[in-house]
Amino acid sequence: MLKAAVLTSTLLVSQAIMVAQSQLERSTAFSPVVKGMVLSDAECSQFHSRFTDHDYNVYASVPAGYQKASRHYPLLYVPDRVELFQILRAMGMAMRIVGVGEELILVGIPLKSEDTEDWLRKLAFAFTLTESREENASLGKAWHGEVRSGGAPLFLRTLKEELISYIEANYRVTSDRGLAGYSLSGLFVDKGPNSFPTQVGDLANLAATLTSRAYPALRVESHIFEGTDHLSGIAGSLSRGLKVLYAGPQPQP
Repeated sequence: MLKAAVLTSTLLVSQAIMVAQSQLERSTAFSPVVKGMVLSDAECSQFHSRFTDHDYNVYASVPAGYQKASRHYPLLYVPDRVELFQILRAMGMAMRIVGVGEELILVGIPLKSEDTEDWLRKLAFAFTLTESREENASLGKAWHGEVRSGGAPLFLRTLKEELISYIEANYRVTSDRGLAGYSLSGLFVDKGPNSFPTQVGDLANLAATLTSRAYPALRVESHIFEGTDHLSGIAGSLSRGLKVLYAGPQPQP
C-alpha cells in the first residue's frame, strides 16, 4: 500500500505502487556520502540513477530503538530538497513525543546539485509528467540553462527499480509505503495531468473527480490553507499530511 501525501495544496491520496520484479541487467551502486548532512539517527548514502542521469543523496532516518527492536516499520519517502526531509523528521519526532505519531522510517532523496538554479532545472525534469517546450524556454531563461520537462516517468523508475529495492533490502520495513511532496514534488506525488502546478480550482476539481469515482482502495482528503502563499504553506500542509496518514491512536485525557 502506498500512502501519498500531495502537499501542493494538500490532497492526500492512498494508492499502490508495484515494484518491478524483473531482474535488472545491472544493479545501482550505493556508496556512503562523503560530504553532506550528518544526523545521529540517519544513515547516509548516495547513488547515480541510470534512468534520470542525476545524482542523489539518500538519508534514512530510523525510529529511536530501531537497532534494539525486531519489528518492521512503514516507510515514508521524501523526493525533494533535504530541508523537506528535515521538516518532516522534526514534525514526526514532535508527534511521537506527545504520543500521537506512528513510528516509521523516513527516507529523504534530495537531488545533488551545484547551486539553486541547477537544482531547479533538474527538479523541473524529474517531477513533471509531460514535456512543455514553452515552459522549457521560459524557465531556461529564468534559470540560466537548458530546462527539460517530462521526466517524471523516469524518476518513478528510479524509485521503483533502484531506491525502493535498496531500502527494503537494508531495513526492516512493512509493505506500507508513503510518498510526500510539496510544489513540484507534490505534483509528482499527485500524478496531475499538467506539466506544472496550476491554481487552487484545479486541485479542487481533481479531488472532486477522484472522490466521485469511489475507488474501493482510495481515500481522498483535501484542504485549502487560507491566508498562506507558496512558501508559508509548507509547514502547515506537511504537518496536516503527517497527522492524516500517521497520527495513530490519540492519547487518553
